[in-house]
Amino acid sequence: MSDHGPVDVDHSSEAVFAIDGDGRRWVRKKMLFTGWQPILAESLGWLISREIGVRAPVGAVCGSGDELSWLSAYVPHALHWQRNYVHFVRNIDEFGAMLTLDALLYNADRHAKNILLVPEQGEEELIAWSIDVGNALVGHPQDFMELGLRVPEKPNSARGLPIDLMRVGAFAAAQQASKLAGTPRLERYVAEACAIVGEGTAPLLLEAISRRMERAGDLVEEYLKILEGFP
Repeated sequence: MSDHGPVDVDHSSEAVFAIDGDGRRWVRKKMLFTGWQPILAESLGWLISREIGVRAPVGAVCGSGDELSWLSAYVPHALHWQRNYVHFVRNIDEFGAMLTLDALLYNADRHAKNILLVPEQGEEELIAWSIDVGNALVGHPQDFMELGLRVPEKPNSARGLPIDLMRVGAFAAAQQASKLAGTPRLERYVAEACAIVGEGTAPLLLEAISRRMERAGDLVEEYLKILEGFP
């Protein structure tokens, strides 16, 4: 895999564009520059995204040691969130599920450039994608375990999100999360993500995230109230 220059996005954890041996394009985060915490957060966040209905690029892990990297498939032709695009977003429920993911993982870093809008059927139909949960607190297991049921109180959130429209998708995702809590599948996901970075707290991290998933509806309700206070 070869690197091809930095990704010019705030809080991108030293991400670079990369191309693998088959010519596929990725956004790469290397542990040498990020530490292991963002890779844990990205790995677990991607696995959970698939379960609760969040649209996110294909993810993968490559390398070992300092070369261990999180890979997120490059999404071509993407725009970043702007409030004037709201009426063109066609997957509003998946968009709402993104907020549930952030509440569950304590991801306070959902600025406009961490939301991709990909044109379909011309410029009047946009599909929202979630990227970059590397700063989520779930990547710091000890802090996450001490978090309890709190949600980000002062998130670095994109302005102009259509919270009223996103509610249905957010609570549908919360229901899916509550079904996943404590299951062997979630246990496997947490164990897999922790094993990737050599983190030994998987059982305790599983307990913490299961507890939050069991109360996902309450977390989402609280988080949406906070986001509603943003202009």
